[in-house]
Amino acid sequence: MCVGQDCGDAWPGARLQRPAKAVRARRQGRAAAADAAKRYGAEGNYVVGANIAGFEKVVDAMQAQGIV
Repeated sequence: MCVGQDCGDAWPGARLQRPAKAVRARRQGRAAAADAAKRYGAEGNYVVGANIAGFEKVVDAMQAQGIV
């Protein structure tokens, strides 16, 4: 049991794969934010783009569930 310590080393290679996934997620997030900002006339504003991209993800999930 891991209490108060990093338990990410449960298997060999855990440290090598975690950063790669994080880098990929950050790149995808920045790309989605930049694209959304550009589509809505706020090119270069990553805060606006991130908010729009997040809202679009929520709408897509709601539509997939038939809520909207």
